[in-house]
Amino acid sequence: MLTELRFAARSLRKSPGFTIVAVLTLALGIGANTAIFSYVHAILLRPLPFTHQDRLVAVYATVKRDGAYERRAFSLPDFRDFRAQATGSFAAFAAYASDSVALTGDGAPERLPAELVSADYFSTSGSRHSAAGCSSRRRTRRPAPAMSC
Repeated sequence: MLTELRFAARSLRKSPGFTIVAVLTLALGIGANTAIFSYVHAILLRPLPFTHQDRLVAVYATVKRDGAYERRAFSLPDFRDFRAQATGSFAAFAAYASDSVALTGDGAPERLPAELVSADYFSTSGSRHSAAGCSSRRRTRRPAPAMSC
């Protein structure tokens, strides 16, 4: 075995072009594999950052349009009705909706993605929040998909 390793090292020293291409190919393959696995782990394999994530479900309304069903957000009255009626089925009921907001300051305004959530979103998901804008149920005004626990 030691003889074969010496022979391989001599062969690689004799052809430096091949050695460089082989080492770069291995480095690129290992780097790409590591990057892809890190991405898959972060997106698919790591558990959600919520307590009791196995108990969270998303509830949507469906609308039939042109023979096909579309998933839609609840209207605010429907959300309030579902939340009031879900006391026996779910421990909590919260809503969220994706939106974009304008960040203003010293420079030009910048459009950023945002999540609009109902007041009980953080307690339902089991996460802690530190946002000063969190308030009571009275400020829940927008239709959104419901998340229940």
